[in-house]
Amino acid sequence: MQHLSEILEGYCDPVRRKYAIKVVGETGLNVRVRSLCYFDGAIRSMMRPRFYEFAHSDFPSSYGPILRMLGQCWTTEFLRITDKPRFGEKGKGKENLTIALFHERFQEDISISSAFKRKEDTLFQAIDQQHKANLMWEFRCQAWFHLDLETNLKAPHERGDIHLMTELVLAWYRFVGSVVNGPGEPAFVTKAGLEGKRFVGELRRMIFAQKREWLRLQRKHESKLRESSRC
Repeated sequence: MQHLSEILEGYCDPVRRKYAIKVVGETGLNVRVRSLCYFDGAIRSMMRPRFYEFAHSDFPSSYGPILRMLGQCWTTEFLRITDKPRFGEKGKGKENLTIALFHERFQEDISISSAFKRKEDTLFQAIDQQHKANLMWEFRCQAWFHLDLETNLKAPHERGDIHLMTELVLAWYRFVGSVVNGPGEPAFVTKAGLEGKRFVGELRRMIFAQKREWLRLQRKHESKLRESSRC
C-alpha cells in the first residue's frame, strides 16, 4: 500500500525513516490532520465562556488576535486537505495531496476488501457532505484564497461547525490509518487536540500571572500614594 502511505507520510527524512518505529512524515496528511485537531482543541478551549470573557476583556490586543489566527490556520488547513484530487484539466491535471486523492486510490486498490472500501466511502462521504453543505468550495474560491469583490462586500460566510468537521476528518483518518498502517494509529496525530488544549492551558497560566502582576503593581502604587498623602 505504498501509494497510500506516501499520501499519509509525505516527505520523510531518510535518517528519521531509518530509525522510526512508525513513520509519520513531515508534509503528508498525517501532520495536516494533526494540525487540524490541534487548532480545533485550542479554539474550543479558548472559547470557554468564562475564560473568553475574562481574557478578551483584559487582554484585547493579544487574546482576540491569537483566537483569530488559530481560526485562520484551521480554515486554511481544512481547505487544503479537502481540495480536489487534481489541479487542471479533469482527469489529466497534477495530483493534489488531499483526502479526495487518497479516497480515489483507496477505492481502486484491489488488495483492499469490499467491506473496508464501503466503510471508507461512508466516512469520506460524511466529510464531503459537510463540505458541500457549508459551501466550502465557494468560500475557498471567492472569500479565502481569491478575494472576489462582490462576495467580500457581503456579510462573512459562516464556516459551519469546525469541531464537527474536525471529528469527521479524524474518524476517516483513524480508519484508513488502521487499514494502511495496522492497528494503533499514531497518537501524535489522534491526540493532537489535547496538545491544543495544553497550549491554551499554558496561555491561561501566563494570562493569570500577568493579571496578578498588574494587581501587585497597582496595590504597590496605591500604597505609595497613601504614604505620600500622609506626608
